[in-house]
Amino acid sequence: MDDQPPNHVKASYVPRLQQCFLSWLAANTHRFIANPVVTDRTERMIELSLSGSSPTITARLTVNQLLAETGGTVLVCYDLPRKNTGYTCGLISPSYTRVDNTDEDMWSRYFERFLAWANRQLGSRV
Repeated sequence: MDDQPPNHVKASYVPRLQQCFLSWLAANTHRFIANPVVTDRTERMIELSLSGSSPTITARLTVNQLLAETGGTVLVCYDLPRKNTGYTCGLISPSYTRVDNTDEDMWSRYFERFLAWANRQLGSRV
């Protein structure tokens, strides 16, 4: 779970991803069952805790992925595409490709998946 961007990732990518996530989080915090609180932020990662969950669930956004864990056990991990040129999704069909209008639109879909996952998990834990 390396949070260092590969050499080919532009320096502007990380701040854009982080800003997109923080803006999305500010607009959607009320939709979480447990309040997400940013507990750490570096130039390479954002970490947050879902307060009120038991056991505590932490999430980390890096240039490569968005993952959630508890007690060192990874519960869910989304690998984030670096380019908005489409992606394959085995959940729908091996040949399914979707291209979003912007990177921010693409990233927001992953954030929405994380929100839905968190609320499903926390519904039975809070």
